[in-house]
Amino acid sequence: MNKLSLTGLTATLLGLVAGSHLQAGNLATPSGILQVTVPAGKRVLLATPFVRPEASRGSIVGIADKTFTISGATYTADQYKVGTSNSTPYILEILDGPNIGFVSFITGNSANTITVEDTIPTGNPSNTRYVVREDWTVATLLGSASSPKGNLAAGTTVQNADTISFFSPNGKLETFFRWRNSNSTQFAWYLSAKSGTNWVSVADRRVPFGQGLLVERKALSAGKVNLDGEVRATRLRREIAGFPRWNLVANPNPFENPLSDFGLEMAPGTASSADSVYLWDSNQGSKGGLVQYYRSSSSPSTWKNSAGSVIDPTAIKVAPGTAVVVQRGQGRTSALAGDSALKLNPIPVLVPPLAP
Repeated sequence: MNKLSLTGLTATLLGLVAGSHLQAGNLATPSGILQVTVPAGKRVLLATPFVRPEASRGSIVGIADKTFTISGATYTADQYKVGTSNSTPYILEILDGPNIGFVSFITGNSANTITVEDTIPTGNPSNTRYVVREDWTVATLLGSASSPKGNLAAGTTVQNADTISFFSPNGKLETFFRWRNSNSTQFAWYLSAKSGTNWVSVADRRVPFGQGLLVERKALSAGKVNLDGEVRATRLRREIAGFPRWNLVANPNPFENPLSDFGLEMAPGTASSADSVYLWDSNQGSKGGLVQYYRSSSSPSTWKNSAGSVIDPTAIKVAPGTAVVVQRGQGRTSALAGDSALKLNPIPVLVPPLAP
């Protein structure tokens, strides 16, 4: 059976509250809170469907390589670039037009251009709207170490604390934890391995929107992590690395989403040759694991599991606050990027208009 051994999670949607951001002719941007439960002694794959508030917006009038030309912008050079004077990561999101849903990390900007990390889809960008947002970091996603968003246990060493791991495309984990001193008066987010004799802070480390973290609860009681932010209601494009790389793709909705509605129109094939989606199954192994689903080569509208059995994709649910793992089929080493990127379709959240 093709399976990545991870562990499961349960999640409870606490609710959506209308936000204060209003645009003429548009619905309000709703804010959301999602509580994810981490079972005692288990590990979970955590992913937020929410984004951070916008920093600026405008219109794109041109594209050259990975650089957008902006209409009438007067930015300060590299104000959105992570560097010695700025520890905040920023992303650019396209709101409409042929490239709607494109989101990418900003690597630099001039007065009227923004350069991004990922391959830009083709298509006429004339008058396409964009927004710049802060991206997530460990501290903004999980809260400060002294006041976390949940009850993840701190410890003086990684052995006696709950742990969190960055999940790289090659499947390797880089683990960090919520450190505390011996009398619990100081807290920090530190890598599990020191650099020489010094702890290494990851508070400002980027957690890219649309991806996730692996969380392990060591206590005998369940843990909780609260996710919050703004709710998106437009398509999201995700670049997918080629085989054999793993790709974490967050559920774009703050509620349960059927696999059939996820928008994963990937290459069909056999269990080994098809582009595959892995979902959490608590019945796999002692701690659970991720089980493979793929589209059949004989009938691309038909989904199968790793055993080759036909499944109903409307009955396979992607939990809120979690992610699927996507892997291209064997031999499919090229990335799904630009026009070929995955297109995930969130279910719109309608917010009643405010009273006059």
